[in-house]
Amino acid sequence: MDTQSTTRAAANSALHGRGIDGRCTLGAAGEDRTAAWYEAQGYEVLASNVRTPFGEIDILAQQAGRLHVIEVKTRSHDAFGGAEAVNARKLKKLRKSAAWWLQQPGQRGRFERVCFDVVEIVGPSMTLWQEVEHGAS
Repeated sequence: MDTQSTTRAAANSALHGRGIDGRCTLGAAGEDRTAAWYEAQGYEVLASNVRTPFGEIDILAQQAGRLHVIEVKTRSHDAFGGAEAVNARKLKKLRKSAAWWLQQPGQRGRFERVCFDVVEIVGPSMTLWQEVEHGAS
């Protein structure tokens, strides 16, 4: 893990009380891994763990005028499912959350398009669904 990712992980841990509950630690690690992957692909990560009146957005990233709203599902093994939890209902909440975020000061008109991506991490495996419209399953 590079210095920037390590710093982001430490900040997220302090901000969100991560580390006490193993699920939070696992989820934070998945979100950090996902953010690092997007950065390595040339995206700019704008924010993570954004709380809105409609729910939380795991990661917001941008590239080429597109805002990517990224939902990360991290599991230690595949017995509990993952990306299939991102269904039409969850996408509706993500759309409302993104619309709310886009109405905040300084965000209006910044992006040509909004895309919804889902990342599933199970152990060492990482699967990405980009521009999801109806669900990741």
